[in-house]
Parts: sequence; structure tokens; C-alpha cells
Amino acid sequence: MTIIPAPLDSDLVYIAQIVGGHGIHGVLKIQCFLDNPHDFKLYSPIFNTSGKKYLFDVLSITPKHILARLDGIHDRTEADTLKGLKLYIERRALKSLSEEEYYQRDLLGAAVLNTERETIGKLLHIHNYGAQDILDISLNDGTMLLVPFQKDIVPEVSPDPAHPEKGFLILESDYLASALTPPSHDPKDR
Repeated sequence: MTIIPAPLDSDLVYIAQIVGGHGIHGVLKIQCFLDNPHDFKLYSPIFNTSGKKYLFDVLSITPKHILARLDGIHDRTEADTLKGLKLYIERRALKSLSEEEYYQRDLLGAAVLNTERETIGKLLHIHNYGAQDILDISLNDGTMLLVPFQKDIVPEVSPDPAHPEKGFLILESDYLASALTPPSHDPKDR
């Protein structure tokens, strides 16, 4: 299952961020959050949060960064003034997702149900530290639970793009029980 970052408050989808200048001639270094960084070239225009349009001339793409030029940026100092700028595209410009791919904005706030379809909590955040997506769930009793976003643990996902709070995820009850069982300190249990 794949999660793609997106803001909650608009029809814009967060796809990249300028991390600074590269070299002395105003080239920008951009961190891209798309599954395939080469897709960055497919989207034009790209916007900031206030709706300003940007047209990038992409020079090179690596798995970690995109190097691009932007009209009006001629040296490193000018490029560095854009450091931290978040870049968005309109949601309607996105390619269709395949099965088991989701946008974060469509899942955040969704109800979390157990296998018996009882509401047990709510999805608050989605983290990714490099290995896989981690769901940050607040259970009804206030317990916080981090859950790997894997098909055997989360067998069903039903997002509602228009109203994420109406969507739901099913959390495997056996996993839930084992995750909530405190570890035993009895040497016989080892």
C-alpha cells in the first residue's frame, strides 16, 4: 500500500519542496515526494500555497533531488531565498491511483474499525521514515498506537476523498490484541 502526501485544506496536493540553491548560477535543488520523481516534469504549472504559479525547467532528476531553473533566479543567493517553499499541483491534475494507493488527505481523520466493524479509534497521522508507511491511530480510550500500513494488518481501506472523516480503515483484531498486550517480564515467557 502506498501513501502520497497531500494537504488537508485545499484542492492542492503537496508534491515537493525547494531545499535551496545548487551551484552559483541560480539552479534550485528540489526534494520531490512523488513515488516517481520523473513525474515532476509532467505537472505544470506548479503552485505555492498562495496560488502563485511556477514553471520549472528541469535539468536533472535523481532519486533524492531534482535540479531545475526558474525564470528570474540568476544566482545562488536568489535561489536560497526560495528555500523551504512548498510546491503543489491541483488535485485534478493527478494521475489516477492504482488499487491500494491512497492520498493522505483522503485517509486522515478516517474512523478505525476492528474486524468486527466496531469503531475503535481515528487515524491522526501517517508517518514514513523510509521503510514503510506507519499509521498513527488514537484509540477511543486515548491510547496512541503506531501500526505498519500492511495488507495483513489493515486488510480494508475505504477512503472518502470528499469527506475523509467518513472513510474508514479496518484494523485486524488479532494484531490489535497483540499490540495492546503489555510485554511479559516473566523469564518463562521468553
